[in-house]
Amino acid sequence: MAKKEQKSSKSDKAKNGKSKSSDKAKGGEELTPLEKARLARAAGKGGKTKAKAGAKKKNALPLFRAPEDFKPHFMTVMMKVEKDGLLSSSAKMTRYQGRYDPNADDKKKCDVASYDQKTVQGVLSRFAMVTYVTNVAKRLPAGAVYQVLLRVNRKAADGSISVLFKGMEQAEKSKKTGRVKMAALEKTDPVYRRFRKAGRLLPPAFKEVLMPPKRVRGAKKEEDDE
Repeated sequence: MAKKEQKSSKSDKAKNGKSKSSDKAKGGEELTPLEKARLARAAGKGGKTKAKAGAKKKNALPLFRAPEDFKPHFMTVMMKVEKDGLLSSSAKMTRYQGRYDPNADDKKKCDVASYDQKTVQGVLSRFAMVTYVTNVAKRLPAGAVYQVLLRVNRKAADGSISVLFKGMEQAEKSKKTGRVKMAALEKTDPVYRRFRKAGRLLPPAFKEVLMPPKRVRGAKKEEDDE
């Protein structure tokens, strides 16, 4: 019994010694309660950071490689809201050659629906998924027209598609002139933020994106003659 008591007392002393040493700074001074709390918070944050990193990796979306003939480009997506709050299927998507310019010549832009309906439907379905809500009071206003500017890229590291949300506008009718013009929405606008949610979902819509058909010289003149 005496030996057991001696062993238990030694273990208690060792534990107490460890706890005391952990409560001391490197210089041998006792840590204040504030310093202990700061160290505890730092240790806790380290654990949380690792957990968040693991969760982010686990929830990462799959990558989609761009087609061999893919070229980075700007694209505008104009969408109209139906009476039931859903986006109309008659969305207009325009692809631009080079830098984005809303007043670009017809030679530097083309209607994507005229040659690549699959990509049009893929883009529209993803915007429709994040913008529709069952609550009537929170739906997008019927008849509203929105235009989103996208930049479709290919990552150099792995050749996967990335889609950047570059801006958004809403059609507004002037009370004085009656003319309709596009007005930019702020990033903090609830509607902007709702459409912006589609950003992470858009890359697979471009996995089979087609290049615009090459223009034939003299085609415009032949059409006019006919």
